[in-house]
Amino acid sequence: MHRIIALVGVVGFVVPALAQTVPVLPKIWQGNLSATHAGATSPSKHSPDHPDNGGPKGDAAFSRTDEVRTLTVVRQDGRHLAGTWSSSRHVANWVGTLSMDGRQLQVATDTNSLFNLTIDGDRMYGCGGASSPTKRSAICVDFKVAR
Repeated sequence: MHRIIALVGVVGFVVPALAQTVPVLPKIWQGNLSATHAGATSPSKHSPDHPDNGGPKGDAAFSRTDEVRTLTVVRQDGRHLAGTWSSSRHVANWVGTLSMDGRQLQVATDTNSLFNLTIDGDRMYGCGGASSPTKRSAICVDFKVAR
């Protein structure tokens, strides 16, 4: 009898922990992006004035970007999201999946970038990167909910 009571007690604590609710993310997040780029530079499909497009060509090229970005959640279906990632020069589309506990967001953009973002209240931050055979980028972002 004691075992049954203990089992019911354990199940009573475990089931609510497994049935966590998925957070509904705010629609607009604004913040800063800092990126380091290396490799061949070429005209961007988004803007020929992008800082990456200046300087030497070839594998030794090295540049940086520090700018304001906006992350917009256009659609959310439970843990599955889609949206846009924009600067003053361009807009990229992205898809993302929230972790089981709702504290991590894995994002993939249409510009071949991958990010793992931590959600902490009204702040979302993290790093990621992109690469191609001729270029590599390491990128970190820090967003806050736009009020």
